[in-house]
Amino acid sequence: MGKSLLFIILLVAGIAVFTAGCIKPQDGSDTMTFEKSIINDAKARYPDANIVEIEGSEMSAGVNMTNVRVSFGIGTICPSRMRLRYKNTFGYETGVPTYIVKDCEYKCEGNCIITGEEEAIIAAHKLPGTEQVQAFIGDGTGIKTSAAYSAEFGTWLVTFNRQSDGSKMVVKLTSMNPSVLQIEME
Repeated sequence: MGKSLLFIILLVAGIAVFTAGCIKPQDGSDTMTFEKSIINDAKARYPDANIVEIEGSEMSAGVNMTNVRVSFGIGTICPSRMRLRYKNTFGYETGVPTYIVKDCEYKCEGNCIITGEEEAIIAAHKLPGTEQVQAFIGDGTGIKTSAAYSAEFGTWLVTFNRQSDGSKMVVKLTSMNPSVLQIEME
């Protein structure tokens, strides 16, 4: 009877080990593994990026698509931002990157909304009425930037900080149909 009991215990343990890899975890860790994989992939593709993060997911034609933000030059007057779309199939696939902001150009046609700090920073010195800002930042050497969005007011506050003398210029922009509301020195 001892050998039979040992055989049953070993059989149950063997089945448990075999099926452990076949059962999908219910705690969402498979999603976390997918997200970690695509973040690692994006970081490997773009090692110079300052920010690599998941923007969100959506279903398209029955396929889960995960959008990944990849930003460069954060803190400069000309940051850039691209979006990678990863398709969650058997593993993952990514298509051609879509640039949201590139080459320090701000393009706004018709009704548009500033949705990210990179756009806000460039708009703050490229929109009509920003000649004072352009004079302050010059070619951008020694200028550190930051942008913050106020959902309450639907505005962006963009700060240009001149490192040489500590002076700051703050530009307040509307998010929707962007325009300059205020420029002030601090």
